[in-house]
Amino acid sequence: MPAPRVEPLVEGRLAYLFERFPAFTQTFCARELLELGRQGLALPVYSIRRPTGPAPTDLPFGELTVHYLPDTNSLPFKLETKVLAYQHRRQWRAGDDRRDKHRIQEALYLGRRLRQRGITHVHAHFIGLGARTAWWMHRLFGLSYSLTAHAQDMFNPKAGQRLPMETLVQDARFVVTASDYSADFLRRRVPAAHDRIGRVYNGLDLTRFRASQPAQGLVRLL
Repeated sequence: MPAPRVEPLVEGRLAYLFERFPAFTQTFCARELLELGRQGLALPVYSIRRPTGPAPTDLPFGELTVHYLPDTNSLPFKLETKVLAYQHRRQWRAGDDRRDKHRIQEALYLGRRLRQRGITHVHAHFIGLGARTAWWMHRLFGLSYSLTAHAQDMFNPKAGQRLPMETLVQDARFVVTASDYSADFLRRRVPAAHDRIGRVYNGLDLTRFRASQPAQGLVRLL
């Protein structure tokens, strides 16, 4: 199954967006970014929240540039996003639905800065908090976005979200998953995005693994 066909994106206008980065459970995401850098495409990374747990210790995170949003309870953040919300009141009115209030504030704060840097597209891993923030940047600032879907975010999405998974997938420039089963699942759920959903396997750098000679005697497995 080939990857989805999309128009090429211009280097220098791309960024990655995470809810929280780096995290130990996102080791494969960090490896993806590091491999892109090794291939000459060093992309800025934006994280809505700071990590709370340990990060993988065997990866050179110093090669990645991670930008964190400020504390959303800080006065400067609240003042700026309130002014921006008024400027974008045609796209969103505070009294209409408050379930996405924080995602909209994050999109207002971050989308403005991405536009100033000339970034026009963001890629988000997981169809969750970061994806919803990306959707609102698309709505408010015209930035396009793409998604990597994984597991719980597809098969067990949170109930009661103003932006359901189907909307996030349908409006994405493209969506990739790590298995044919997942890609077919999304195609059935969101047929309008059928041609923009594809499979890209998670990869490993096999040079990090060396074959060894088996020892003599019995092998004991626990």
